[in-house]
Amino acid sequence: MATAAETTSTSLLTLPPEILHDIFTHVEARDLGRLPCTCRALRDYVTGNVKLFKDNWLSRMDTPKRLDQDWTLETQNLVRLQAICSEKRPQYDDADFPVVYQAVTSLLANASAGQAMSPGGASSFKHAPSHNAWTLARLFYDNEPLREAYFTKSSLFRRARRQATSLTSGRPGPSDAAEGDGGAGGIDDELWQKSARLHCLFGRPILNAGKTRSSRMHPFACSKVYDIRQYTTRTHWGPFRDDGSDRVDWEKVEAILIVLGTNLRSTQQQGLQLHNIWDMPFAGSWGGSWMPTPGRTLSDLDARDPYGISGTWLRVVCFVDYGDFSAYNFEPPAANLPRHVARPPLDVEEAVRFILMTIKVTGIDPPGEEDGQDLPVVRFEGRSRSLDDMWDENANSELRGTCRLTKEGEVRWTTFSVYGGEDRWRSESVQVGGVRSTRGVLGNWFDAEFSEHGPVGPTAFWKLSDPRPQDEQGGSGAVRDFFSLVQGITGIAGIADMSDEEFDADYVMGEFGEDDEEDDEEGADEEDTDVEREMLEDMDALAHGDVEIIDLTTWPPTVTGGQREHDEGQEPGQGQGQAGL
Repeated sequence: MATAAETTSTSLLTLPPEILHDIFTHVEARDLGRLPCTCRALRDYVTGNVKLFKDNWLSRMDTPKRLDQDWTLETQNLVRLQAICSEKRPQYDDADFPVVYQAVTSLLANASAGQAMSPGGASSFKHAPSHNAWTLARLFYDNEPLREAYFTKSSLFRRARRQATSLTSGRPGPSDAAEGDGGAGGIDDELWQKSARLHCLFGRPILNAGKTRSSRMHPFACSKVYDIRQYTTRTHWGPFRDDGSDRVDWEKVEAILIVLGTNLRSTQQQGLQLHNIWDMPFAGSWGGSWMPTPGRTLSDLDARDPYGISGTWLRVVCFVDYGDFSAYNFEPPAANLPRHVARPPLDVEEAVRFILMTIKVTGIDPPGEEDGQDLPVVRFEGRSRSLDDMWDENANSELRGTCRLTKEGEVRWTTFSVYGGEDRWRSESVQVGGVRSTRGVLGNWFDAEFSEHGPVGPTAFWKLSDPRPQDEQGGSGAVRDFFSLVQGITGIAGIADMSDEEFDADYVMGEFGEDDEEDDEEGADEEDTDVEREMLEDMDALAHGDVEIIDLTTWPPTVTGGQREHDEGQEPGQGQGQAGL
C-alpha cells in the first residue's frame, strides 16, 4: 500500500507541466533549490529549467533592464545572501563578503528602472517602488552586526576602531601609516573600497564605529574630507582614486556621506523640516530610479539627455572656518606628516548651507577619449539660490557644468559657480547608484583655480523636480519644488513606519529644516523681487503648520508627521560666497 507521502508526490507529478510550472513559479527562491533534493523526477524537472527560474524571479523581484540574465545564478546568489543575513550572530565570516557584495550590487543593478507616477501623485524627490531594494532593506535594517561586518570594513572605520581600542586599553595603536590614504591598490585596498561602496549604496550613514563617544566616525571622516592632500590633479580634486585611473574612490565618497549625514542630523533649524533624505536604506540606490513627471513635453535637448539634468535640485554644502582649515593642513604637527600617513581626526564646528539649483541642458557633445563611451557629455547652465542667506549678494550665483560617464561607467558631475562672469567655485562629484539615480550626487567643492591653500569641503545634491511649463511655474516654482521635497521623501515599504527604538539609535539621522525668518529685501535685481517675496510667503505659511512626510515607496503610501524644536546656535563662517556653490 502506498504511503500518504508517496500518494501526494505521485499526485503532484501527475499534474500537467504548465500547472506544475505555475506552482513552482510562486515558491520561495530557497525552496526552488530544495525541490531537486526530494526525488529524481523533480530533480530532472527543476535542474536546467531556465524558464522556471526566470518566471520564479520575475514573480517576486524586479524585471531587470536586460532579460539575458543567468537566472539560476541570480537566484542562487539571492538565496545565499538571504541565508547569510538570516543568521543572527555576533560576528559574521569575512569569507562571505564576496557573496554579499556580488548579491547586493547585482540586485541594485537589476532594480526597477522606474515608472511614471499618476498625475495626482507627489511631484518631486521620488522614485519607483523596487522589490529588489525592499528585499535588501528588509535583510539589513535590523541587523547591526551584519551591517558592521560588511558595510564598515573600510580603512576609515578601521582607524576609528583602532583608536577606540587604544583609548580603552591605554596602549597606543598601530600607526595610521598602515592604511593611510594613498590607495595602494592591494587586496586590502579593494576590500575597503567595496565595503565603502556598499555603505554608500545602503545610503543610511553609519555614524559610529562602536557604542562609545570615542567611536564617532565624524572626526575621522572630516580628516579625509578636509585634508588638502586628497585634492590632486590625478583625483580631479574630487572623489576619485589618486592613481589617474578616474575610478571612483568609494572611501572618499563614504567620508563625504558621513560628514554630511552628521551635519544633516545636527542641523535642525526652526521651521520647515526636511526629513529622511538619507534615512531610508537602499532608497533610490539604482540607475533609473528617478520618476519623470508624466505627460511633460520635452525640448529637443531634454529628449536627448540621458542623465535627466533639467529641473530643480537641492544642494547641501559644508565647510569649516578657514582658520581651522589652515591650522589643520599647514601648521605642525599635521603639516609635517608624510603623504601616506592619515592626518589625525578633525573635530571642529562646521557650517551648513542649503541651496536650490535650477538648471537646464544647453548642449550635448560626443564623449571624449577619457570618458565612458556609452553616453554623451551633456552641458548645462542655471542659477543657484541660497536658502540660508538669500539676501547676501554672494550667496546666489550663476551655474554651469557638465555630466558624463567615467571609463568604469560611473556618472561624473562637474559644476562651476559663476560670479560676475568669473568662475569662483568648482565641484567634482559622482552620482551614487548610476544614471538618473535619486540616491544623490556626492562630491567635493573647491576653488575654481585649484588653489593649493583651499578652502575645500563636501557637497551633495538631489533632484527635486523636472522643469515646469513657464505658464505653470510662475515666480515661485523653484520654492514649490523645495516644499514638495518635504512631501516626497524616499522610503522603503514597512521601514518608514518603524520607530527609532526599532532602528538602532546609532544609525538614526535627524531632521533639518529651513529658517522661516522674514527679512526685508534690499538691493536685489528688479526681476527677482516677486520671486523672493513669494519664497518668503510660502516658507512662512509652511513653517507654521505640521509637515506631512509621505513615503512614496510604501504600498499604499503611508503618512507620518510631526516637528521637532531646535536650539539655534551660531555657525562659523569661512567667508562670503561659499553659500552660492
